[in-house]
Parts: sequence; structure tokens; C-alpha cells
Amino acid sequence: MQYYYNLKVNINEELYQFYEWFSNDVVELLKKVPMYKISFRNMCKMINNKVKLLNMPEENDILFTDGYNSLLVEFDDNGKELGISKLLISDELDVMEIAYDMMEESIDLELLEKRNAHILRQDEVIKRYLSLEYRTLLEDKNINKMSFLYYERFMKKNNDLNKMYQDLISDLNNDILDIHYELYKMVILSYKKALKSA
Repeated sequence: MQYYYNLKVNINEELYQFYEWFSNDVVELLKKVPMYKISFRNMCKMINNKVKLLNMPEENDILFTDGYNSLLVEFDDNGKELGISKLLISDELDVMEIAYDMMEESIDLELLEKRNAHILRQDEVIKRYLSLEYRTLLEDKNINKMSFLYYERFMKKNNDLNKMYQDLISDLNNDILDIHYELYKMVILSYKKALKSA
């Protein structure tokens, strides 16, 4: 059994690249973690899906590598994925070097659900924040602010609160564009101004 020592990880339900780690994330230091070299095919399955490991070893935190990519996956006692982490560059390079001489091991995986591995974390934050703002405006019947945001997004006027809400929410199902970042900044700024005048 190969082990890796002093591994820094940022375990989340979603898979975030090391450059998307936030300063307030809980970065853990794992003193000793078992390391398995797996096939490129199984690595792709783990990157793209939440998984259940059917031949579960005793350890709950396991480092997987195919020699090019590496993941730390945390499992429950039944082998179901609880969280996942990419590695820092320095650890990634060390793992690749160690994996060069390792034999590939077969693992049995059950795919549980597709993960959105190709969306940026900051895009997720903006989608969540704007969605919450739109829902709040609808609940408060704040047609003025909703109209303003609607006009900024679509460059057309609308006075139907429900229609504006539906259009703005549907728009968040598409790719996040620069305009969404601008809307996010406007909403943040509106609350800062409200706090200053309170």
C-alpha cells in the first residue's frame, strides 16, 4: 500500500480546482492518506460523477491518481462519496512522480449523479446570489428594482413582475456572462448604499 503524507485538501461536495479555493474555505492537512493509481477511464468517471466505491477499503479518505490527474475523495462507511478535493500544484506534481512507478489497481464504481465539473465556482456563487435576489424582489413585490435589473440585462422595459422574474431566472440557466457579473455588482452596491443610509 502506497501512502502520501501531509496533504492539503479542500473537501467540498462539488469539485473545485485549487485556484477556485476561497480564503474562508476550511483547508485540512491530512497527515497520512492511502494512494491508489487507477485507470484514466475511472478517473474521468470520478471527475464527472459523484460515485460509490463498491470495494471499499478501511480508510474513508483516499487519494486517487491516474498519473496525470489526482483527487482526494472522502467516503462514508458504505463507500458513498461525501466530498471531493483537487490538489495544490506542488502536491499534484509529487503525486505524479510517485504514481509513475505504481501499478494500476482496478476499482468498482457505481455512478450516483452527474457533477457539474465544468462550471466555475464564482459563476455558481453569482447564480445563487442573483436567484435569491430575484426571488426576494418577487416576494416583496419590488417592481422598481426588478424593472431596473431586467432592463440592465435585456435592454427592454417590462412592467409584469412575474414575467420579469421568470425571464431573469431562466436566464441563469445559461452560461454566466459579463452582464451577470455587472448585475451582481449592482445588487451588492445597492445593499451597501442602503446600509450607509440606515
